[in-house]
Amino acid sequence: EHTNMSSVIQRHENAHKDGVWAVAWRRDRVLSGGLDGMVRMWDTNHDAYTKEEGSKYAKHSLGVVSVSLDKSQARAASSGLDGIIHVHDVTDKGSTICTIKSGPGEVFSSCITPSGQHVLAGSQSGNINIWDAGSGLKDQAINTACKFIYAVQCSPDGLSVACGAAEGAGQVYDFETGKRVHTLSGHALAVRSVSFSLDSSLLLTASDDQSIILHDIRAAGSLVSNFQGHTGWILSVAFSPDQKRFASASADKKVKVWDISERQAQHTFSEHTDQVWGVAWNDNGERLASASDDKSLSFYKIQ
Repeated sequence: EHTNMSSVIQRHENAHKDGVWAVAWRRDRVLSGGLDGMVRMWDTNHDAYTKEEGSKYAKHSLGVVSVSLDKSQARAASSGLDGIIHVHDVTDKGSTICTIKSGPGEVFSSCITPSGQHVLAGSQSGNINIWDAGSGLKDQAINTACKFIYAVQCSPDGLSVACGAAEGAGQVYDFETGKRVHTLSGHALAVRSVSFSLDSSLLLTASDDQSIILHDIRAAGSLVSNFQGHTGWILSVAFSPDQKRFASASADKKVKVWDISERQAQHTFSEHTDQVWGVAWNDNGERLASASDDKSLSFYKIQ
C-alpha cells in the first residue's frame, strides 16, 4: 500500500451516546446519525469538529440507520429503526419539513433523491418504497422479489435506483417506471451498501462476503473489477467525486481507500475500535469521514 500524505485529522470520541451508523457531508459540515436516535450536524471549519449550535433535527425513537442529502444540500433525510423518516431543512438548522410514518419493517436504509423531491427506502419485505418528500405521501413501491433490502441509492442523474439485498443480489431500476433494468451478480452473501459514481455510469456493491464489486451500468451492469482486502462484512462503500477512488468501511474495524485503476487499497485506517458502519467523502474528495459502533466519528485528509 502507498504511504503518501493521507492522514487522520481528528477522531471525535462519543459523537453519539451509542454506536454511529450513518454519516454524510454537507460542504464543510458533516451529518451523523446514531443508535441513540439523534441526528447531529458537525462544523468542520479549521479542522475543529464541533457540534452545530441550536440544532432542530428531530429525534428518532430508535436508532438512526441512514442520513442523506439532496444535490442542493438544502434537504436531508434520516431514517430509523422506528420506521420513521424525517425530512429536514438543512438551511434552517434541521427543522422538520415532513415526517413519513411507514408501517413496521417498511423502512431500513433510505436516501433522498438528488432533486430533494422524493425519499426512497428499502424495506424488510423486499420493497423499495418511494415517498413525496414534501407531503409525505407514498408515490410508488417497487417490488424487488428480494427478502430484505439493506441498501438503496438513487443515481446522481436521478434516473436510476440501485439496491442491495440479503440474498447477495444487487439490482438497478428505472426511477420513473419502476422497471428492473439490471440484475448484478457476483456476491455470495448480503449486499449491505451500494454507491453510484458521480456520472451515474458505474456502481459499487459491497457485501458480507468481504468483497466489493465494480459494475458498469452502461454495459448492462457487467462486472468490471472485484476488490478484496477486508476481513469482515463490508458495511459501507462510497465513490470519490473524481471516480478514481472509493472508500470502504467494515466490521473488521478498518476504513480503506482504494485506487480503481490499480485495483488495490491505497490506505488502510485503523482508528476505530469497533465495526465501522459508514464512510463518506466531502465535495472535493480531499476529506473522508467514518462512523463506528465505538460511538466515534473519524475524519481523514486524503491525498
